[in-house]
Amino acid sequence: MNSMTGFGRGEASARGGLIRVTIRAVNHRYLDLSIRMPQYMLQHEAALRRQIGQSVSRGRLEIFVDAEMEAESSGARLNRALASAYAKAAREAGEQFGVAADLSAASLLMVPEMIVTEPGEEQEAQIGRLLEEAAAEALSELIQARREEGRGLEEDMLSRISALENLAHVLRSRTEQVIDAYRRRLEGRVRILMNGPVPDPDRLAQETALFADRCDITEELVRISSHLSQFRTRAAQSGPVGKHLDFVVQELNREFNTIGSKCQDSTMSAAVIEAKAEIEKIREQIQNVE
Repeated sequence: MNSMTGFGRGEASARGGLIRVTIRAVNHRYLDLSIRMPQYMLQHEAALRRQIGQSVSRGRLEIFVDAEMEAESSGARLNRALASAYAKAAREAGEQFGVAADLSAASLLMVPEMIVTEPGEEQEAQIGRLLEEAAAEALSELIQARREEGRGLEEDMLSRISALENLAHVLRSRTEQVIDAYRRRLEGRVRILMNGPVPDPDRLAQETALFADRCDITEELVRISSHLSQFRTRAAQSGPVGKHLDFVVQELNREFNTIGSKCQDSTMSAAVIEAKAEIEKIREQIQNVE
């Protein structure tokens, strides 16, 4: 079991260049990647996304790529979109505030990333190799961090699963006591109403059986036992298990709700309330599980 939160950092270097990759991960229903890298490296973004997708299945990941490469390029070009945006902003400022829009070409070229250098083929290949290596190291550190936090989540949830199991035992034993107590109360009331005569044993047994049928929770307890077993089995598996565990907990909540609607006893009602509180805590923790 892995958590969805974690942090990883990696770097790779070779003659002429150094690339660092930093990954921060938080909870998310699906895999959501946000990648920031120098513009001249954008053609490697798709490969980086594939590499991350092979190791991570859920979570929002913020990936920061920083590079220090020697100035070995096959050419340079103007970032026309950025230049156009700056020129437009200058014109609007001049019109709004009544000042001269004297944005010169020299000052425009001093804007960061206004001039885009284009690496040569050899350097481009080197960038790809270093990026993959740095990302692999960052992913390894991230996965290890997620795994360690996942162990803590697993221990906490399994302790609550054991608590649910104990509460199910309480409900099972209490049901038998409640039925027996109902039979005794019914017999006593009939004796009072009939002023002494012994109630008809067959009629008394029939009424007790009807009551037992209305508050019978055997099926719910069997399903609860099955769900608890499924939870333990899934939690012990490697890989993404969060969605399946969430489904199992939903089913547990459904069964305890049904038992609550059948409860004819304050002790059983209290056990159901305690069980639902434990389930809610488990559901909160599952939101952190990959």
